[in-house]
Amino acid sequence: MSKTLVLAERVLSIRGRVGITDEQGQQCYEGRGDFSLLHTRWRIFRDTHEVALIKKKFFALRPTFRVSGELGEFVMQRKLLSLRRHYRVIGGKYDGAIFSGGIFDLNFKIEHNGKLLAQAQEKLVSLRDKHRLEVLSDDRHDELFTVIAMVVMQMEKHADD
Repeated sequence: MSKTLVLAERVLSIRGRVGITDEQGQQCYEGRGDFSLLHTRWRIFRDTHEVALIKKKFFALRPTFRVSGELGEFVMQRKLLSLRRHYRVIGGKYDGAIFSGGIFDLNFKIEHNGKLLAQAQEKLVSLRDKHRLEVLSDDRHDELFTVIAMVVMQMEKHADD
């Protein structure tokens, strides 16, 4: 059975904030950005509990994000010289997972071990970035991994702006 989540960037958020709700509009997760001089950090919360910490590596040839939290420690690294967002996971439970997007960042999919875990689509008519995430399993770890991947994508979009 699949679960649908909606990721929406908060309007006028200086440090960066994204809310993730279920289909009924109830808050499931929240991503909050903390910016410092040398690195960017985002924390993901479920209710009031921090479930993941994402740090962008400052000196790297390609965008690299270190993730720690409920899913253990792993790295998400973007493919170098690609028009589309294409990330590969190194380490942890989701080692080898691939997170890839379309050329205009309107749709994404997450695959692990040849299995489609989740897919997302951005709503075109919106004042802010808004994605509809469809997690294709009941595993709460797959759900959290999907949220982490989408927050990484938002972090990089903020860096590009």
